[in-house]
Amino acid sequence: MVINLLVTIPLARVLNVWVDEAYTLYTTGSTLKHAIGRAIYFEYQPPFYFATLNLWRSLDHSVFFARLFSVLCVTFTIYAAGQLSVRYLKGLNPAVALVAMAINPAAIWAAEEIRVYAIAGLLGALLLWTFYDGYLTESQTRNSRSLHVILAVVALYTQYFLGFLLAGNVVTLLVMRRSQALRSYVLGMIVVAIICLPIAYVLRGQIAAGTSTFVSSLAPLQLANAILSTLLSYVVPLAWCSAAYVLPIGLVIATVIVFLAARGLLLEGRVPCVIAAVGTICLFITMAITKEPFAARYVYILFVPLVFAWLAVLASLRHARTIAIIWLIAFVICSAMSLQFTYSALAKKGDWQRVATFIMGSEQPNEPILVFGFAYTFPLKVYYSGKNPIVALPTFALRDEQQLEAKLDSTAGHHALVWLVTGDRCWRENVDLHCPMLEDFVAKHFSVVTSRAFYGSSVRLLRPQR
Repeated sequence: MVINLLVTIPLARVLNVWVDEAYTLYTTGSTLKHAIGRAIYFEYQPPFYFATLNLWRSLDHSVFFARLFSVLCVTFTIYAAGQLSVRYLKGLNPAVALVAMAINPAAIWAAEEIRVYAIAGLLGALLLWTFYDGYLTESQTRNSRSLHVILAVVALYTQYFLGFLLAGNVVTLLVMRRSQALRSYVLGMIVVAIICLPIAYVLRGQIAAGTSTFVSSLAPLQLANAILSTLLSYVVPLAWCSAAYVLPIGLVIATVIVFLAARGLLLEGRVPCVIAAVGTICLFITMAITKEPFAARYVYILFVPLVFAWLAVLASLRHARTIAIIWLIAFVICSAMSLQFTYSALAKKGDWQRVATFIMGSEQPNEPILVFGFAYTFPLKVYYSGKNPIVALPTFALRDEQQLEAKLDSTAGHHALVWLVTGDRCWRENVDLHCPMLEDFVAKHFSVVTSRAFYGSSVRLLRPQR
């Protein structure tokens, strides 16, 4: 836990927020009622995380303190991993699981996100913990079952996809033929379903709103490859490696797992294996049906089950201790290389803190800041406290050059100089963001006074050609 904090706390201090994190800051920066409403109707997510973060930020409104919530969630996930190892991996030293979680690039990434992922990972670990104590161990307790039901409700009010782990639990009890425990579990899930009816009521509208503009362009095979590649990265961190190697490595690992299962060698660790498999299938089916644009961050709800499924595979092998040590050494090396690759710029996409600092250090009054993309205004406003207004230019709503000209005339037409901030994305799923149209217009009507490239963005000072 200390090793993890020594990495995550310094990064939490220096990394800028990106677009989604800026949305979170805006959602949670006012009243509790505002946070809950924005969670449902702007973020299109359940409200628990945003309500909790709103209360957390009432103590301190800084970016670092908001991120600290995720840092601590990951720290407690590492503690829970030790408890899970004792329960699910009796033949493996718990230190292996702790290292696999503490320096895992996926866990460190979640700790640096002012988003729901870190608490979702923690809830996934706690669900596995209470599922074992309430339904699998010989000394099952009613308190553990009640706690599991409570955590299931919290999980569904936090991240809908966590419900896939609950489905995995049902399949696990079916596979293990625990009929009495299954009846008890189903009764508990009926209680969970009744309590979650209010949030289920708005779910359909959230899905429709979330896919009204951006729709996934991935074919089913591409979606499956994207999900499996993300899962593979949790145990073989390859952010620094060519993507061409990812699928072959994944196929080799899958072949080994199928062979072990066929030989009946995964009995002790089959619980996380079943939960991870069911969760993966449910995630694939849901994203394929809803056409929700894929992002690797959505897979993080499977992080804890997948890591433990992998460790269960290692524990089932002959000479398990030796193999686990070899894998752990390779894992540490790959993790270090991936972390260096990911955080070498000490910035997240957009580099908005440095962008704001650059503009504030060079600007003069009456030099409006034009931002090509409404979403980019949110992270820029987190850091910018200068002399000029920030104005969003249309992107995917842009129809033609005349529309762009009208917008520029209304905001920059009477100024000697204007700033232009752009990102590095020209397409998002099925939507053209019209970067060439903007560049053609700038070349025709402006001269560049100065320009500066940042990590995932660029800034230009322009002089209109009269």
